[in-house]
Amino acid sequence: GGEYTLDFIDYNKFSPNGDGWMIMGEVSIPALPPDPTWNGGAGTPADGPGTWNTDAENLIWWVVAPIAWTDGSPAVFGAGAGNGAAGDVTVEGTVKPTSITFNTTGDGGAYRLTQGTDGLIDLDGQVRNVTANVDAEIAATIANGGLNKLGDGILTLSGASTALTEATVTAGTLTVNAGSIATLNVPAGRADLNSPATATTANVSNTGLLALG
Repeated sequence: GGEYTLDFIDYNKFSPNGDGWMIMGEVSIPALPPDPTWNGGAGTPADGPGTWNTDAENLIWWVVAPIAWTDGSPAVFGAGAGNGAAGDVTVEGTVKPTSITFNTTGDGGAYRLTQGTDGLIDLDGQVRNVTANVDAEIAATIANGGLNKLGDGILTLSGASTALTEATVTAGTLTVNAGSIATLNVPAGRADLNSPATATTANVSNTGLLALG
C-alpha cells in the first residue's frame, strides 16, 4: 500500500521570442507491491514447510494476501523474526522465478528446496540472481540458465540433475555438491566444488577462492 509522490517542473516554450511557461505540479504514483514471500505458516506471511508449484489453489505465497505462485515473479523465502521457522519446500512441476532470495526467518532453521514430482526450477535461459542472506540449500533441480550468487550466506546446490550454463559468485559461498556447471566464475567470495559435481571451466579472479573436494 501507500503512494510515492513525484514533484516535477516542466518548461515548455510556446512564444516566438523564446519565453517559456513554467508548469509546476504534483502527481501520485501507487507504490509497487512487495515481492511474493513464501507463506508456509499461519501468518501474514509466516515461515514453514510446504509445496511450491503452479496450482491455482495452492495459496502459499503472500503479497498483500495469500496468493498462488505465478511464473515470472521473484521468490522470497524468510518472513523475518517472530514469524515461524524455516522448513523444506518441495518443488513440484516446473516453476520459473525471476530471482530467488533467502532472508532471515528469525525462529531458526534454514530453507531447503527439495525435489518433488517432475520438480524443476527453470531459469528460462537467463542468468538469475540467487541471494542467500542466510544459509540455504537448493536440492531440487535448477537448470536451463545460470545464476549469480549474491548475499553473505552459504548457498548449497545438491540436485543431482542440476545443470547450469554458468554460475558467478559475487558474495558469500557457493557450495556445489552435485550437478554440473559449464562455466564457474569466482570474482569474489568462495566456491566449494565437491565430487561428483563438475565444472567444465572455472575462472577465479580478484579476491575469489575456489576449493575442490
